[in-house]
Amino acid sequence: MRKTIFIQILWMALPCVLFSQTVKWAVKPAYSFIETISDDLYKIKSGNKCGIADKQGKIIVNAEVDSITPFVEDNALLLDSQGGKYKIRGIINRRGEVNILAETYYVTSWPYFQNGYLVVSNPNGLYGFMNNAGKEAISCKYKNAHPFSEGFASVTLLNDRVIYVNTFEQPLQLEPGDGEIYLGTTFRNTEALVCTVDKKMYLIKQNGNIKSKIKKSEFAVDAMYCLCTDGISMSVPTVQLPDIPNGGPVPYKEQSLYGFRNGATIVLPPQFTDACPFKNDVAKVMQNGKYGLLKIVSTDSITAKVNKTALKVEKMIPETLNYTATVPKELSNIPLELTVTNENSTPSEILISAQNGNTERNYSFTPSVVKGVEIYTNNYTFQLSGDDLILRKEQQSIAFRKIPEYLLAVSPGSSKANEDNVASVNILLSNSSDFPLKMKVSVDGTIKPVEIKALEKKSLSATFKDVNIKEFRKVRVTVPNGKTQERSVEVIPFYQEN
Repeated sequence: MRKTIFIQILWMALPCVLFSQTVKWAVKPAYSFIETISDDLYKIKSGNKCGIADKQGKIIVNAEVDSITPFVEDNALLLDSQGGKYKIRGIINRRGEVNILAETYYVTSWPYFQNGYLVVSNPNGLYGFMNNAGKEAISCKYKNAHPFSEGFASVTLLNDRVIYVNTFEQPLQLEPGDGEIYLGTTFRNTEALVCTVDKKMYLIKQNGNIKSKIKKSEFAVDAMYCLCTDGISMSVPTVQLPDIPNGGPVPYKEQSLYGFRNGATIVLPPQFTDACPFKNDVAKVMQNGKYGLLKIVSTDSITAKVNKTALKVEKMIPETLNYTATVPKELSNIPLELTVTNENSTPSEILISAQNGNTERNYSFTPSVVKGVEIYTNNYTFQLSGDDLILRKEQQSIAFRKIPEYLLAVSPGSSKANEDNVASVNILLSNSSDFPLKMKVSVDGTIKPVEIKALEKKSLSATFKDVNIKEFRKVRVTVPNGKTQERSVEVIPFYQEN
């Protein structure tokens, strides 16, 4: 039998597993991938689209962006794919503040800030620089541009001439060389390589002086278009990867599913197909093929107790089990569903709590009855769920004892003795219990054992001896674990007139 009752309870009766801390969803499992990108921010991915959520579960950027870059210089870019290029939708900083751009700009080969500036191009294909406020700091009027480094950036004019400008767009005055520059690398270690139209190459300093001529006709540049030389590693942007130490509950595996525990103390029972350790009170997990984020919301645990583990059953109705539950205030407004599964019967019973804001609650549950036996034990699995999360799952044994139900009848109610002073009666026993009864029938001090099958009747003959006076004699029936029944019979001596 299935029934629904309003209840909120966590099972915690007699020997049981101890729980500590309380965990809720920060981000429900709805994403194909989740990646930690800062101490408090997470990249979420749904299909081919990306977004950002914080550790509290707030969706800062909906999963509708084509790409999100790593943090460099405390900023990351929100990008949309558009005609083979990446349009900048916005900029987000490590505090989670988003700046959506009103104008159209595209990223180049360097999709990150360098020295506070980002190389961008406009819809006309001209290059310039944007600051981290999303404003055009150096207007898009160049044929090409390279990242700022050590205060300067090389830019290509529309006539293909290369110059160096500072952050105020003031050109670097170079020492006279052998012609105009048509190539200029990014500065590194105060030096840059320039090349004239007739392939003459020079190393220049940040003050514009020529350091030396280079005779080699071949050279290599690195990821930021800096000159590569022996013994110096390639320069790359400093990606700010989060370094958050593990802390809190750790995953454990049971029957191909993961749960969380602190040592031997269970925090969440197994229910995830993938799980990462908690970091900064947040953990990434997979459930039903999707990733979500859990967060620790309280150091308090959910506690509860049951009033008894042995029940009497009378007229096929068992005693009611009473539960008293205490939940942390962080769960006080969440409906909790308690699924009670009896291994000997199906379906499960589901009990649903009211959302009433209380932390102290009392509830009741009437178990189903096993037919055909007098004394038995049922093993129950209690699973407490709330907000699509299994909070507890454990087993508890409950013992049942049925109270025998039977009827005693004696006829006639008045019996006259024969000449041997013996009076006879007929005893009818009816067993209305659904299990066999072993009875003891007592007549005149003589006890006779009798066994009656479930829901059957049995008739016995009995006699009262030494009936010398008119009086009442008793027939008494006792049943183990049941009430004693007795009937009075008036006996009349043989010599007495009716």
